[in-house]
Amino acid sequence: MIPTDLSIHPAGFPNTSGVPAAGNTDAVQHKAGNQENSSSAGSHQVDGWVEIDRSRFPFSKQQMTTSNLNAVARSIRVADKTMKEIGTRIDDMKNQLQTHVKNYPPFPPGSEERVKMLKSFTSFRKLIDELTIPPNDDQAARIMNTTSSQTGDSGIVLEHKGFAKAIRSQPVGTGPDGLDIPEFPSSATDEDFRFMIGKLDKASVTLETRRAGLQADAAGIFNAPGA
Repeated sequence: MIPTDLSIHPAGFPNTSGVPAAGNTDAVQHKAGNQENSSSAGSHQVDGWVEIDRSRFPFSKQQMTTSNLNAVARSIRVADKTMKEIGTRIDDMKNQLQTHVKNYPPFPPGSEERVKMLKSFTSFRKLIDELTIPPNDDQAARIMNTTSSQTGDSGIVLEHKGFAKAIRSQPVGTGPDGLDIPEFPSSATDEDFRFMIGKLDKASVTLETRRAGLQADAAGIFNAPGA
């Protein structure tokens, strides 16, 4: 059964529940660990749903928004599908660079082939950043982008009947807090090409790790206690 009275707390809203913001993963896990080992307090965790500190409950109406859990699940699916597409784009970028490295002799600086390849790389990189902000889905965008230093926005915290579950931010943009795919200068040398291929290999690993993290957080989302 899908809980209809589930609340969604985008980070950046004041949080008085005692549940850390979604981006604060260590604090969420630490709290869950303490609760699992503290039977005397009666606290517990079920499928990633952590019991809220009731001494700091409830939320005020201005501190939460209510939404159907299906909408959250849909945003998670959008983020997961987008991550898969980003992986395909990274493979395309790497294949293009490998074509240059394997070509003998390499395309000389200023050649039409080399210029076209660099422009294509830049276009793919721009596309990846655009994909992390899907239209009309702020929740999916919050999942796929890094924490804002100004607002603290990061991921989503779900609340249902005194329990909370964090859907952590899994940034997959091209910036250093995401997949760390730097810009490729038009003056790139052959050594720069090889260096960038290595960066793309690491980006692929990071992407798969963060996609797995999202899937782990999504597990049990429909098993809210008391649903």
